Amino acid sequence: MKIYLNNEQSRQEIAQVMGTDLTGVNVVRYQSQDGYGIVAILNYYTDMDVELYVMGKGSWLNKQLLRHIFTYVFTMLNCKRCTARIESKNKKSINLVERLGFVREGELRGIDTYLYSLLREDCKWVAH
Repeated sequence: MKIYLNNEQSRQEIAQVMGTDLTGVNVVRYQSQDGYGIVAILNYYTDMDVELYVMGKGSWLNKQLLRHIFTYVFTMLNCKRCTARIESKNKKSINLVERLGFVREGELRGIDTYLYSLLREDCKWVAH
């Protein structure tokens, strides 16, 4: 697996899907023989929280990659929590974040989106 940090092509690709400008946002692309994944690490709130936006194609998500992503968020960025927003109809993503240890905190009314969080002390993907 190859890892590309802040690759401009990946930034534009995920920005188009998200419908927003990602200038200055950390973007990581993971490329494997079976597919690719792009993770945008958004810091909208404070230095203690980031929001992850993930897109991919094929088989690319594995335990090694999860350790890499969460080590970056919780150790390198020193965040206390990680936030995910998921459309209520996206059952695959809901199942994934719940298996990863995220907890549903609520629903964003009017846009049918659930808000999930993972706290550093609850993350099984990094050493404490």
